[in-house]
Amino acid sequence: SANYRFVGPEYFRAIGMPVLRGRSIEEQDRTRALTPAVVSERTARTLWPGEDAIGRGFTRANPEQRFQVVGVVVDGRVAALDAQSPLMIYVPYWFNNEGKSVLVVRATGNPMASVPAVRDIVRAIDPDIAVAGVAPLGRVVDAAVEERRYQASLLGVFGASALLIAIVGVYATTAYGVSRRRRELNIRAALGARASQVFSLVMRQSLAPILAGLAGGSVGALATGGFVASLLYDVRPRDPLVLTVVLGIVATAGLAAVAAAAAGNLRIEPASALRDE
Repeated sequence: SANYRFVGPEYFRAIGMPVLRGRSIEEQDRTRALTPAVVSERTARTLWPGEDAIGRGFTRANPEQRFQVVGVVVDGRVAALDAQSPLMIYVPYWFNNEGKSVLVVRATGNPMASVPAVRDIVRAIDPDIAVAGVAPLGRVVDAAVEERRYQASLLGVFGASALLIAIVGVYATTAYGVSRRRRELNIRAALGARASQVFSLVMRQSLAPILAGLAGGSVGALATGGFVASLLYDVRPRDPLVLTVVLGIVATAGLAAVAAAAAGNLRIEPASALRDE
């Protein structure tokens, strides 16, 4: 089965779908014996694998009505933006008997500024035709992805909140640990350790649980990748680029929290430590 669209000669140019091979539908096709049809690239590969689809004939529901392929057009997201395009066949608009049509207008600048002129042209052709539901294509696309965008934004808010809580926890834990070990660290400094060496020691020991958390988080990200990918477009469940970016953000935030806590609570006072001892 295929998904049919009834289009005019300039539809592909107006919508921005290039014709890869052959030609588009023409007004002269009204008088030709065979009804022309333009098929999508996926349709051509599926029906005639390894062959040229141009010139091929097929029938629809009525065996007496034969179509001939005159062109192959790129695959478009004409059914759903988050799903693979079905088998698409484009036939002349004069076979449309649904009683309604969608007019696609390609304009420069603000597309809504062309609406009055379009209404006047349609009214001049037929005053009984009503032009309703005018919207730029960008708004149509936004409406199609509104629900997914809301879900992705909600997950983003929860993710940012979780990251903030984790950063605060890492900072508080590191600061508490440094304050508890202040005497030990000062003794190290009194015995010859430089401040940079003491700071590096604190950083290495504090980063161990962060690295363990990143490892566990990577496993969780791989396990839930399919769900996250379902909310996005053209993103694989285990996309290495996405995982790298996310882990990089988390690692940078954890490193910054540890460094801030260590620098803010690490006071090197070796003389005071020796007096206490």
